[in-house]
Amino acid sequence: MRCICTNPDYAEAVKILVFGAGVIGVAYAWQLSLAGHDVALLVRPGRRRELESEGVAISCLDMRGSSLFIGRARHINAVYHPTLVESFSPDDHYELILVCVRRNQLGDALPTLAGNAGDATILFLQNNWTGVTEIEPFLTPSRYLLGFPSVGGARDQRGVKCVLLADTRLGEVDGQITPRLERIAGAIRSAGFKPKLSRQIIPWFQIHCAGVACFTGCYYKAGSYEALTQSSSLIREMILALRESLEVCRARGINSKNRSYGLPLFILAPLTKRLFRSEAGRLGTEGHMGHATDEVQFIYFEVLAEGERLGVNMPHLKGFQKYVREGVAKWR
Repeated sequence: MRCICTNPDYAEAVKILVFGAGVIGVAYAWQLSLAGHDVALLVRPGRRRELESEGVAISCLDMRGSSLFIGRARHINAVYHPTLVESFSPDDHYELILVCVRRNQLGDALPTLAGNAGDATILFLQNNWTGVTEIEPFLTPSRYLLGFPSVGGARDQRGVKCVLLADTRLGEVDGQITPRLERIAGAIRSAGFKPKLSRQIIPWFQIHCAGVACFTGCYYKAGSYEALTQSSSLIREMILALRESLEVCRARGINSKNRSYGLPLFILAPLTKRLFRSEAGRLGTEGHMGHATDEVQFIYFEVLAEGERLGVNMPHLKGFQKYVREGVAKWR
C-alpha cells in the first residue's frame, strides 16, 4: 500500500532503493524517508543486524535554506533507522534506484545493477569524468539518468557527519527534459532539495571533475584544509592548475561558461579563500578528502592521463602527483 508524501509538492510516494550506504546514500535515504517515500538502503552482508538495532547517528549541517555566505544553517542531530536490505532483484519492483557509490566503485556496481534493477530508473548520483563510456556496455540510456549530489561529509563507525546543500543536478544523457526526469526531480524536491535539470549534464560533469582534480592536488600538497585556506600562494597555484585542467576539457571539445576562472589572480584568489572558509565548505571538503581518498585520487589521475593523451601543457597539475600519492597513503 502506498503512503502519501508529507511534502505537498509531490503527492505520491516512490519506491526507492539507495545503492551505497556511505554519507551521500544515507543522507538521501534519510531525507527521502522523512518526505514519505518508501526507501530501502542496500548494505553489505553482515551489516544489517547491527544497523537495525542501533540505527545511524547523523550530525547534519543543513544549508538548504541559505547560501555559503547568506542565511542561517540548521544543525540537526538525529538517529536514522532505515529499512535495510542486503540484496535486491527485479521482483522487488523498485521505481527508482539511487546509485551513491564512489567514482572508482562504479565498475563493480554495474553488473549487479544491470541484472537486478528490473524496470527501475537508475539515477547515478556521483562524480563522472568518462560520461557514459563505462555504463554503455551494461545499460541503455532509457534505463538511467545522471546526477550529482548536494551532500558532503564523512562516515565512520559512529555515524554520519554531513552537510546538505540545496541543488541536486539531474539530466538525461541526450539532454532532453523528459517526463521521467521531471518525475524523479519531483521526488528529490519533496525531500527538501532543489533539483536543477541540465541539458548538458555530461559536459557539466567533466568541468566539475576538472575542478576536483586540481583541488585534490593542492589539498594534499598543503597537508590540511587549514593550511590550504590560509596560503595565498597555494590558492593561486590551485587556480593555475584549474585553468590547465579546463584546457583538458577544451581539448575534448567542452568549454566552461564560467568566465570568473579567467579573472586576474589578485581578484580571484581572495574570493576563493573566502569561499573555503565557510563551515559548509570545510565540512564537505575535509570529509571528501579524508574519507573518499581513493575516489579523489582516481579522478585526479583520470584528468591527468587525459591531458597527457591530448598533449595539454599542465605543469601545475602534474606537479601535484607525488603529493596526491603521499596524501592518500597517509590518510589510509
